[in-house]
Amino acid sequence: MKNIFIWGCGRSGKSKLAKRIGKELSYSVIHTDTIMNNYGCRNPIIWQKNDIDKRKYLIEDIDKTIKETSQPFVIEGVCLDIEHLLKEFNATDNIFICIGYPNISMLVKVFEIEKYDTDSWVRKNHPTRACKERLVYDKIKDSRIIQTIASKNNIKFFEANDYLKTQELAFEYIKNKL
Repeated sequence: MKNIFIWGCGRSGKSKLAKRIGKELSYSVIHTDTIMNNYGCRNPIIWQKNDIDKRKYLIEDIDKTIKETSQPFVIEGVCLDIEHLLKEFNATDNIFICIGYPNISMLVKVFEIEKYDTDSWVRKNHPTRACKERLVYDKIKDSRIIQTIASKNNIKFFEANDYLKTQELAFEYIKNKL
């Protein structure tokens, strides 16, 4: 079976999609944020942009985990570096997708976060609407970068303007690629 790599900006639904794939398609799930925290890094964007060694270690850890087991994995996270992963993992033998929201209305995304997001980190670190708006503003910028990289590398990009619809479309796309 093919391994699945999901890259995207924060609050785009990567983890929920990975959990669903794990449950419904019997995949093991690797959340790269967890691995990243084991490296002592708390900010995935800064870490991805500035620390090539840790990014290299992450790819080595993923590769080692995949090779040591015979089970399929879904690997998701903000800190995935798709361009480096494509060098290590054959695009024919794996599925790569990206998720973001480069064109969403800030108010719509803030509403989505308030409605669907169960992450205590968001509630703790972004307790006010103004804080959430700043978070969304930054994630929209990240989404535009991710969309550009996906396009450049011929990776399917899902625009998460409608959270539930995007989850369904991405899940169906992955099932059809298996």
